[in-house]
Amino acid sequence: MHVFPDGQVAGFRLRPQRDQDDMPFLVSLMSSAREAERAFFPGDASHWRMLMDQQARAQTHHYRAAYPGASMDILEHDGQGAGRLCLHQRNDAILVLDIVIIPGLRGRGHGGAILRAVMDAAAGRGQAVRLHVIGHNPARRLYERLGFRTVGDDGLRLAMEWRALPH
Repeated sequence: MHVFPDGQVAGFRLRPQRDQDDMPFLVSLMSSAREAERAFFPGDASHWRMLMDQQARAQTHHYRAAYPGASMDILEHDGQGAGRLCLHQRNDAILVLDIVIIPGLRGRGHGGAILRAVMDAAAGRGQAVRLHVIGHNPARRLYERLGFRTVGDDGLRLAMEWRALPH
């Protein structure tokens, strides 16, 4: 079941990720989301790109294997790739596996709008929204502003959850 069956969310068009065709975009997207880590990488740019390629492929493989039936979508804006949204429906929750926006659209409220749409969908179904975030990731502040609370910590990643307030 797709969270957004009409293929639209917060002004973005959703289209299913095509693993091979979309891999160059996904590698670029992953690299842009991890730019702060790039400063600590000792290799040259080609080695970084190779690492990002391996990690983007591994991430896609992991999501497909660990979350069968998850929606793995490319966000499009004005006909161009603008990000990725991966969601997995469970009976009690919608899991946000990945949400990332291209650098040129970051900081404009798009991520918050997408998450609010996921939260609205979950609330309408009586579900929670769950996600994981690396503790130092700036997105953590967004999640906290939206009402997510930390429910677990493995030393690297925080497990966060949002639930609608009862009426």
